Amino acid sequence: SANSAADAMAGLGLSKDQFIEHVKGATADTNGKERQKLYFELLKCFTDADKDFDGSISPMEFDNMIEEAAAMPREHGLAPLTSAMYKTPEDRLKGRTAMFKTIDENNDGGISLDEWLSFCYNHIAQKVKGL
Repeated sequence: SANSAADAMAGLGLSKDQFIEHVKGATADTNGKERQKLYFELLKCFTDADKDFDGSISPMEFDNMIEEAAAMPREHGLAPLTSAMYKTPEDRLKGRTAMFKTIDENNDGGISLDEWLSFCYNHIAQKVKGL
């Protein structure tokens, strides 16, 4: 489900401060325990979204993956709601299509796990700098 990653993390009972420490730790030490946890959270988002099990996220699967990955930061007020980012469904499609193309580094029409992880780690590292 779209909330399964958030539910899994919520099950850990992370407060906002604990969540911030988790993502800071995950970006600071690429071989540490927090990075391992983040890897598995992001892997779960990827595998949940890969409905046809082809190891690649299609444009149709992408929106759900982004929503699942954003659930935990949103829960703590650290990421904007989709409704705040996009005024209309058309705006959302246009924005997510542009984001998809950015993440699909080799332009093969799908997002691999490596492309997804690379994007997420870089995105999270940029976001935690301000926290």
